[in-house]
Amino acid sequence: IDSVIWYRLSLPAPQTVTLTLNMTPLSGTGNLDLFLSSNATPFAPLLFSANAGAAMEQIGPVALAAGEYVIRVEAADCLGAGNRPARTAVFN
Repeated sequence: IDSVIWYRLSLPAPQTVTLTLNMTPLSGTGNLDLFLSSNATPFAPLLFSANAGAAMEQIGPVALAAGEYVIRVEAADCLGAGNRPARTAVFN
């Protein structure tokens, strides 16, 4: 699998946002981490969730200003032959 997946979040007006990420490894073990950054500085997270193992990752609810944001999902510690985690991402 790719080790990093990016999503773009555009907010035309201020609003409260919750980001939730679940992962179930199809084989082996795995861990995904979730980061929220401004579009201008994508590698400087405003907020992040980095729980151990296959635990759910969640950011928020958090009040965000209008603007462009990026969401980074990063695979960490994915072990096991053919480990391809199934991801479910919900952005509200």
